Amino acid sequence: MTELSIVPAGAGAGKTHHIQETLTQWVRDGKVRPEKILAVTFTEAAAGELRQRIRGALIADSNLAAALAVERAYVSTIHGLGRRLLIEHAFASGSSPQQRLIAEDEQDLLIRRSIEENPGLSELTRNLAALGYQGSFSSDETAEDSFRKRLLGVIALLRTLGPRGSDPAMADFVEASIRAGYGAPIGKSDTLAAGLKKAVDALLTAFPRSIADEAGSAAAKTAFRENFRALKQAQQLLAANGKDWRLWQRLRDLRLSKRGSPTPDGYDDLAAAVMLAADSLVSHPGPLEDAVSHARALVEGAQSAMTDYETRKRELGVIDFSDMVTNAARILEEEPAVLGAIMDEVDCVIVDEFQDTNPIQFTFLWALARRAKRALIVGDTKQAIMGFQGADPRLTVALTQQFETSPLDRNWRSDPRIMDFVNALGPCLFGEDYTALAAQNAAGHDTALEVIELANKRGARSGGKPQHFIADRLLSLLTDDQVTIVDRHSKALRDLEPRDVAILCPTHNHCASYAAALRALGLPVRVAEGGWWQSKIVQAACFALRFAVDPADNHAAICTATLGPGATPLTDALGALARKGRIDTPELAALQGLWPDSLATPVDRLVHQVIQVVGLRDWCDRLDDPAQMRADLLRFEAEAAAFMEAHRDMREASGFYGQSANVFLGWLENKVGLKGEDLRPNPAGAEADGIEIVTWYASKGREWPVVVVCGLDHKLDPRAGTFSTKFPGFDDLDHVIEEATLAYAPDFAAPEATARFLHELYPESEETARRLLYVALTRARDRLIIEWPQDDDKVEPPLPITARRLLNDVCGIKLQGNQITVGSANFPSRMTICDKEIPASFDTEGRVCLASCNREPRFAIEKPAVGSLVLVVSPSQAVATARPLPRQIETRAIAAGVRLTGSDLAQATDKGTAVHEALRILLCRPDLRGRVSQHCRVSDAEVELLAQQAQALRQTLAKLGYTRLHIEQPIELELADGGRQSIIVDLIAEGTDGFMIVDHKSGLVADHAARFESYWPQLAAYIDAVEFKAGKAVRSAAVFWTETGELTLAQVLCGTIERSNPTTPDWGMR
Repeated sequence: MTELSIVPAGAGAGKTHHIQETLTQWVRDGKVRPEKILAVTFTEAAAGELRQRIRGALIADSNLAAALAVERAYVSTIHGLGRRLLIEHAFASGSSPQQRLIAEDEQDLLIRRSIEENPGLSELTRNLAALGYQGSFSSDETAEDSFRKRLLGVIALLRTLGPRGSDPAMADFVEASIRAGYGAPIGKSDTLAAGLKKAVDALLTAFPRSIADEAGSAAAKTAFRENFRALKQAQQLLAANGKDWRLWQRLRDLRLSKRGSPTPDGYDDLAAAVMLAADSLVSHPGPLEDAVSHARALVEGAQSAMTDYETRKRELGVIDFSDMVTNAARILEEEPAVLGAIMDEVDCVIVDEFQDTNPIQFTFLWALARRAKRALIVGDTKQAIMGFQGADPRLTVALTQQFETSPLDRNWRSDPRIMDFVNALGPCLFGEDYTALAAQNAAGHDTALEVIELANKRGARSGGKPQHFIADRLLSLLTDDQVTIVDRHSKALRDLEPRDVAILCPTHNHCASYAAALRALGLPVRVAEGGWWQSKIVQAACFALRFAVDPADNHAAICTATLGPGATPLTDALGALARKGRIDTPELAALQGLWPDSLATPVDRLVHQVIQVVGLRDWCDRLDDPAQMRADLLRFEAEAAAFMEAHRDMREASGFYGQSANVFLGWLENKVGLKGEDLRPNPAGAEADGIEIVTWYASKGREWPVVVVCGLDHKLDPRAGTFSTKFPGFDDLDHVIEEATLAYAPDFAAPEATARFLHELYPESEETARRLLYVALTRARDRLIIEWPQDDDKVEPPLPITARRLLNDVCGIKLQGNQITVGSANFPSRMTICDKEIPASFDTEGRVCLASCNREPRFAIEKPAVGSLVLVVSPSQAVATARPLPRQIETRAIAAGVRLTGSDLAQATDKGTAVHEALRILLCRPDLRGRVSQHCRVSDAEVELLAQQAQALRQTLAKLGYTRLHIEQPIELELADGGRQSIIVDLIAEGTDGFMIVDHKSGLVADHAARFESYWPQLAAYIDAVEFKAGKAVRSAAVFWTETGELTLAQVLCGTIERSNPTTPDWGMR
């Protein structure tokens, strides 16, 4: 190697432009022939852009021959380069040049198959509970799923090490790391177990029954009850020589006497003896041996599954993406002649995003770069955040420390005021390794920095949430005509649009919560979210396809009829099936017409026919978010085509035989179970048509005019139960992978034991947090908005690793007035200090209608002529009525009031919903009272008060002559324009000569008559609907105030209000 240039390139530094200029200059100087360029990027888009830029620069130089020669250059992704080398040198390496590349989903299916059919792993999965694996009720994940996920992670990590990952010594390295981290165990397992058994027996002999009944508080009763249960379990377990370290940990924290809840004489001493014996868990030899056994089983099981997977690939004649790099690196290492031949064909080697290489990728690229005549390596270790994908920035750091670097020092992305702020933070986060970037753009005309300071902690159970305040601020920005930006392409001023804004969050769960808040305000959103398989249109297509190939499938028939475009009521469908043995709908009749030829029709064509005859494409336009529905349906068609194109051997190797529709649906359901496969496609394509919400990780390499950085309080602490790669040193980069080892940080039952391992991982986790923060703060072009959370109030180590702590403790950032202070530098900014209550913008409906919400879909739709429209509103929004207000209104107390205080019910609407649902259950099914607390998220005491209210309401109505109650009665009305409107009345009480309408209202009330009058248009609307549908008069109307337990009622004037059109309620005419 005669010339090596290592170029650290900060965010927005123009690294692609630098690569283009360097290559073009080399070509001009005759140092490099265009066809002998070898350039590697990490995406196909980046490779195409680089090739186009080089070609454009050469054309600008009037060097057309060189521009044409660029087409023959090696400009591709690292995987594309590896495959090209494998094909060109197949015979030298002894491999076939015709090996087929399998997709990632095919790879995952094959690996899963290898795991499931591996005898050693099957034995291991028989007792997963003993290894700490548990199912999840929230995600339906089983213990087997959890174990498989962990094993797949180990396989992925081992494969980043190439052949080194298959070394049997890896399990020994893992064991050594665990024993070194745990330290010398204290005592012998049998002795320690006997000591605990003796202490437990003594306590249970003295107190054979729980002392919970003698406790003075509910908390004490619960604690003593759980303690007693744990003691009994331990007694049985220890008597059988069993072990459960989680149970030992529970015995370390038994409740003793406290003020207000004293224990019987002698209890505390015996309980303290149990806790003392259980404290030996911290250095107990048992958990150590179990952790070693578990870790070895994972590594050896992963290696066994990898061996089986490699065998399956060889038998099928296929390779995967990892093979492209691993096999190419092996050829370069084992065949010097091949490496020499490649270098003879290359004048220079260019590598972009070098910091994102994993160990085997580093080995492969470094083998080429170190032998090239010229090499240009571009990257930025400050943006090395892809460790979760196996990338190891330590390798790039070692490279920059061993060779001179030429960092870029200009920024072409951000407003100078944003760049000045980032440059002030840089040295605090990265020390001397940080290179300040000089902004090249002119300062904008509007605010560049903005801070939204939250009043509540993210976990607060009442008041506004962070996402509410961010959504409220963005609503203000997007509806304020004075907020403009400079268009990136036209360079002209234009209004800020939703697609110009991005919200960056630390996790996908955060993304979902912010998306929900934005949608609640009517703002258009684009977020990578799951749920494609459960999408209404996809499920309808699946059931229709099942019925098309098997008209005797009654379940498919019911689901197609009720869930599809026809929307047949379920009771009608079931009734028809019971009476006639079939359901007669146009959709099912059309599908039945496909049945004779369905078995002989290719699945992709059959799917197209099913969609066509059922009218699913047209149905998309009648569903919520038509563009998203069409995108979901298009993906379903694409999956059918992919199924047909998948190699038969690959399908069969994954356990799917044949090409029938049912096999396709099974294959598809299995596929969407893989990580990342259930994401819904973006209907706008590559360009978002709404506010884009992405994770900090996914924002890398992107930029937006306005960026909101959220979740600075999210913990980025190291996690137990993780494997990591270790290198003894980086002096010999040529052979660094050959010395790689593996380490493991177990998740012990005793937190002190786990902490010993996490302490070693803490520095690396903090470094990753610094890089993530840098990436997030450098995505904004014109305006950077920082969501500033409350302090976590932690003072005792280990302190949590959060971006806020880094900014506060490491960078010394302070918010003062309308400026941000970093050290001695001040940065003007717009400051918003939030209230604790939810913003007022969330109090009303129909809040905003932006042009981007109403964009036409990108396909032709024939729209029928629209006649005059009648605006229909719900009764709850009615503001006037022709029905006169009753003359006499009285209020009577019938029960104690109840005001919900549960922390899970932050918003008034949540509380109102909980009250209505609780009263519905307690009035309809008082026998289900025991389930109300959990279902409605209210306390037992509140359930008791609500039950009293329900009973009092029933008795009061009975005394008034209304003995039959219709709870939450739905009423459907036909409108004059042919449409339908559905309403639900909280309570209709029926007597012998008429009805009484009762509406439940939560919230405090001062003047009952005035409040009743304000609700009268709503009550009148209910009266009109009930009288019209039931044909019987409504005699009374009432409001039940749940917070006071009072009932305000009035006699309705006799006679219904005549209307010119009885099918249109008078509240609907606005």
